[in-house]
Amino acid sequence: MFLKEFFIGRYGPLPESGRQSLSSYNLFYGPNEDGKTLTLDAFLKMLFEKKANRSFTRLKRVDELPEGYLLLSDKEGRHIKLPVDGTVEDFFNLNAREFNIIFVIRDSDLLISEEGDFLSLIHISEPTRPY
Repeated sequence: MFLKEFFIGRYGPLPESGRQSLSSYNLFYGPNEDGKTLTLDAFLKMLFEKKANRSFTRLKRVDELPEGYLLLSDKEGRHIKLPVDGTVEDFFNLNAREFNIIFVIRDSDLLISEEGDFLSLIHISEPTRPY
């Protein structure tokens, strides 16, 4: 699954985004209270619709579902427009639990409290190189 494009027309205080095309790597950045977290909030609600509120208990900033769409592409190159065509669960073997690890960095603070414990949970290995 690849997120190719999105449009958020109305979602709480978030201004209309216009049609946004995405590439293979995307970084959302900007000042605090600029809408980064609210954009991710809208993405999750468009991916899972009403199930998002049950699965992501901290999505309480805006009560309604966002107006807009996410344009996804599958590995065969077919385009899926959510929520018009359904939810992400209708097309991919994914559920809300797989979206629980999303990092949002605020105040340009890249420090992680108890960083040593956090990094010990991540296994980092060097890629194997063919000789």
